[in-house]
Amino acid sequence: MEFKPQSRANDESVDFDIIIIGYGMVGTIAALLALRYKLKVAVLEIRKTDDLYVPKAGRIDAETMRILEQLGFSRFDFKALQGTKVIDSNGREAVKIEHEQLQGFSSLYSIYQPDLQLELHKKTAAFKDNFTIFEKHRAEAIELKKDRVKIIAHNLETDDFFELSSRFLLACNGQESLVPAQCDFNYRLLDYTQFSLNIETQSKEPQETDNLAICYTEGQYQLSCISDSALHQRWEFKLDPDTMAAPDVYEIIRKELDKKIKGDFEILHSFVYKFETRILDKWQQKRIFITGDAAHIIPPYLGMGLSAGVKDVYNLIWKIALVAERRVKGQILDSYQPEREEVAKNLLELNQYINQLFGKKGIGFFEKVLAILDFGSTKKIKLESRYSKGIIGRKHKFAGRLLPVFTFRNNLKMLTEAQVLGGDFVVAAYNCDPVDALNPKNIEYLAQLNARFLRFDLNQNPDYKRYSQCFSFADNAGTLWFKKNKIRYILLRPDRIIYDAFKDEKQLNKAVSGLAKMIEVRKRVKRIL
Repeated sequence: MEFKPQSRANDESVDFDIIIIGYGMVGTIAALLALRYKLKVAVLEIRKTDDLYVPKAGRIDAETMRILEQLGFSRFDFKALQGTKVIDSNGREAVKIEHEQLQGFSSLYSIYQPDLQLELHKKTAAFKDNFTIFEKHRAEAIELKKDRVKIIAHNLETDDFFELSSRFLLACNGQESLVPAQCDFNYRLLDYTQFSLNIETQSKEPQETDNLAICYTEGQYQLSCISDSALHQRWEFKLDPDTMAAPDVYEIIRKELDKKIKGDFEILHSFVYKFETRILDKWQQKRIFITGDAAHIIPPYLGMGLSAGVKDVYNLIWKIALVAERRVKGQILDSYQPEREEVAKNLLELNQYINQLFGKKGIGFFEKVLAILDFGSTKKIKLESRYSKGIIGRKHKFAGRLLPVFTFRNNLKMLTEAQVLGGDFVVAAYNCDPVDALNPKNIEYLAQLNARFLRFDLNQNPDYKRYSQCFSFADNAGTLWFKKNKIRYILLRPDRIIYDAFKDEKQLNKAVSGLAKMIEVRKRVKRIL
């Protein structure tokens, strides 16, 4: 089937606002986020869109689940995990690694990516007017112009070539992406390469499961297991290429699975995956952005590869939307790499530490490490996004950190975080009106950003008719957070990162003036593509 671009945007020389290369999890979520801002999106995918059984992630973290909830998913539809436990050769729990939790969220969630990705594809398909998918297409050449990116697209089924243009280009097509090489970007390799044989199984009878991923140290191979239900399991055997090619390897693996799975089972899928540790020196070339595994390869020990990619596009899309809508100047996009690279490097360093437990060759070394540790000991790991660079203030300790998860209500109606906070900048005040605290110049600036003004009260006043919207907290968590930290005002970014927090209106106005220097608005707000 030959796909053609939909009707062009206002500028007849540009086909799309964003072209995304790759329709996996990261590319699909990038498309959904962009479509929510009413941007015109195209996706190029080298495979058929229903080819979902390629190397897949098995878990996401709480922050990523929070993003999925904004896209219409519920955390309660996923199996909650608290972390990872290590079982030694005697069958004892030697080490438990827990991720830091967000209020109301488990630290990790087990996913069966093909099913989740299919649901995400359904959501993008609903945006018929602004979304075009080119399946079995490859970007053969990329040309960067002053005001657009031009792509030579290759239809692999018909062998036809044609040109597309876009305001921006996102590479979301994983570690084999050719876009970094086309941009002359270079990788910095770290000392880690590991092959994994991943096997998906379906058991005939329910298995005993808990809320942890499991790593086993006994047996011939290092083995980990993640279950997203009592009947479905994902197994990861750490193997080197020579062992993987051995004639009896599958017989040995089948015996290992027979020991771990109670009753009969069938193997649904198996695939070999190569894990590396590497990071690009540059993630951006003006209008071209590299995200996810195309920008950084993170080892699998903490299950953070997919989550890191989702957070990349979550950080980026709201900035692109502001530029595409002609609200702000393009310099805001230069903050993408400094903010996300800092987090990715922290993850790589943390994974190098975890590699001492999981990544060394030979179970003998691993057993010696466990012998030093107390059995049943728990190691807590903080993995939430936290920025010290980029578009953040400097006044409060919470600047650059995620806003805690609060629950809201409007009169008696419970509201989601997405319904209250939306997808724009937010100025919120506790027990007072933020508009009253802002000077006219700052109100005008925030209005040009399309910011929302919110008032959070102990008990909502239904007769409140001011410009700010008024909500109350559904429990005491929000009230306690504002009081404990002596916060009266917060300035919140669209990605739920706190730009800064303040105790008085003078600090608030100074911070908004500082934000205006970082993000310069265009005088003409009307969108022109």
